[in-house]
Amino acid sequence: YPIEDIGRFCRERRILFVLDAIQGLGALPMDVEKAGVDVLAADGHKWQLAAEGCALFYVSDRARDLVPPAFAGWWNIKHERGYLDYALEFHEGARRYEPGTLPTANVAGLSAAISLLSEAGPETIRSRILETCETLKNGLAARGWTITSPEPLRSGILAAALPGSDSRVLAKRLEERGVVTAPREGSVRFSPHFYNDRGEVSRLLEALDEIGVDDRIHEEPDLDSF
Repeated sequence: YPIEDIGRFCRERRILFVLDAIQGLGALPMDVEKAGVDVLAADGHKWQLAAEGCALFYVSDRARDLVPPAFAGWWNIKHERGYLDYALEFHEGARRYEPGTLPTANVAGLSAAISLLSEAGPETIRSRILETCETLKNGLAARGWTITSPEPLRSGILAAALPGSDSRVLAKRLEERGVVTAPREGSVRFSPHFYNDRGEVSRLLEALDEIGVDDRIHEEPDLDSF
């Protein structure tokens, strides 16, 4: 999405710009200040390569008064006069949004994952992902698939559909061959990361060639198996 254009639109109209970045953060570079983002949230288990249950949450200085803490606890309340003081004076900065003890193991995992992504470099990750998606897109199109993602490709999510087949069945047949995808809105969603390469794309396309002669892709799916 044109995040910077949306941010500019919101700033001109004094609209709070809240961005759900889970489908892009870790795959695409993000500059919250340049984009004018007021609030950003993204769980770590997708492109950021961390465990579920630990997320990144950002609130800009200019939006902090508009986004109060949802909970009060021993960690985000100032306790100069003792823990039984319920004045609810919140700490400044990010700590005000952390009411209690954090999931330490998950935080450590997310930190390590971010370090790995930082070492690879955001632009390197972005270009590698888009290159892999482009290679996969061309291979799918050559096999009669319809590319349902907007083009030109701008993210690591590539959606495509094979006419006359069920995306849920296709995803299941791919999983049987060691390829993890997701059926979404009638399409199969492919989401290669920077560690995937052309060799893996070739193996995926070979798997699709095998599946293409399988009449079961045209059957009604067994929903209990998903």
